[in-house]
Amino acid sequence: FLIIPITNLNKIYNIVIKTINTDISFLIACMQFLLIFIFSLTWLFSFIFSFRVLYGIHNPKDHITNFPNKSSFYPAGLFKFNFIDAFINRKKIKSVIPFDEYIKLYGNENLFLKSLIFEQMKLVYIRDLKLLRSKHAYIFSGVWLSSGFFIWLMYLIKNN
Repeated sequence: FLIIPITNLNKIYNIVIKTINTDISFLIACMQFLLIFIFSLTWLFSFIFSFRVLYGIHNPKDHITNFPNKSSFYPAGLFKFNFIDAFINRKKIKSVIPFDEYIKLYGNENLFLKSLIFEQMKLVYIRDLKLLRSKHAYIFSGVWLSSGFFIWLMYLIKNN
């Protein structure tokens, strides 16, 4: 629903122009302009936050303190993919490191447990950040819809 204003910019512009009343006091005119500004700004923020919720988050390991930079639980580069792999699952894709060598990366149960906890902390970071972005997208969408409703009401009152 955030795309609707883009597809109807001409209609929205005409309604806003008709809504602005030149026969009113300066204070009411300022309130109208403020409402239109809030409508535009909250739409923009809603749009940005909605995309940021869907957008991937770079490796969150940089946000976890007191942990070595190396974790063997989800190592990068275990598989080599190319462009075609984005479309189909090819059977010839094999791990770069054989299973027996990969299992040796852990060494002992303590390292395995630390790696699991580290990965859980990274997932918590991603979850919390996406929830925060989602919350703000909903808040700005609500303010955007409310301000749009008031602009529409002003338009109806003025033109009836």
